[in-house]
Amino acid sequence: MFFNQVVVEKTVLDSWLKYTTIRIWKKKAILADCTSYLPIHLLSHSMKIFERIVDGRIRDVTQLSTNQCGFVAGCSTVNSTPHTSETSVCPNSNATRRSYSDRKTPRETEAGASFPPGFREGL
Repeated sequence: MFFNQVVVEKTVLDSWLKYTTIRIWKKKAILADCTSYLPIHLLSHSMKIFERIVDGRIRDVTQLSTNQCGFVAGCSTVNSTPHTSETSVCPNSNATRRSYSDRKTPRETEAGASFPPGFREGL
């Protein structure tokens, strides 16, 4: 009932709007550089519960595009790009390179597996 009251009144408690920011070091960067850290905001537990309730209600009445994969349960950016071919030109030469993206990681690809069509021509 409390969360319903929050929705009806369109106000939240001030304590819900406060958060704690912690920094997580990107292990490949310089410790003294501020950009070497990822800021993580820790919200109050009540706010997180409220967000989940609102999210559940919204998902029941809205439809997401099939192109939406970020922040969707059970979906990732890997799902949105099952196979992509991209051709690019190197800025300092006339060489053209073609790169392929596939759902298989190098570990999943069998040794000696054939390359995608046109792969060798782009090298």
